[in-house]
Amino acid sequence: MLKKILVTMSIFFSVMALPASAGAFSFFSNTCTGQTATNSPICQQEAKQGTTNPVVHDLQVVSSVMALLAGMLAVIMMIVAGFQLVTSSGNEETVTKAKRRITSSLVGIVIVALTWTIIRFVTDHIIQ
Repeated sequence: MLKKILVTMSIFFSVMALPASAGAFSFFSNTCTGQTATNSPICQQEAKQGTTNPVVHDLQVVSSVMALLAGMLAVIMMIVAGFQLVTSSGNEETVTKAKRRITSSLVGIVIVALTWTIIRFVTDHIIQ
């Protein structure tokens, strides 16, 4: 039973992570050349966002991927802690560990979100 739950959760989170991980990369970075390509919405968006500094672009991609991975890990840790909390059978030590793990995961998500926001702000507005 536990194996079925873990497999189902793994498949679910893998499928849910595909759009987010695909969104972290720009697959269309080399396609915005030529007369007809400049009218597409993707090319117009890149023209607004685009930077000529490859280090800034790489920093943005790395920060997005790291935030995605850290967020996924925090969610998995919250699920594990919730499962541990439910199956603790009233054991106070296990309940305390599970609550501490949930709190640490939430703090981790907040720290990652703030760090990602600061990196994006600095690379978008200060470094051009």
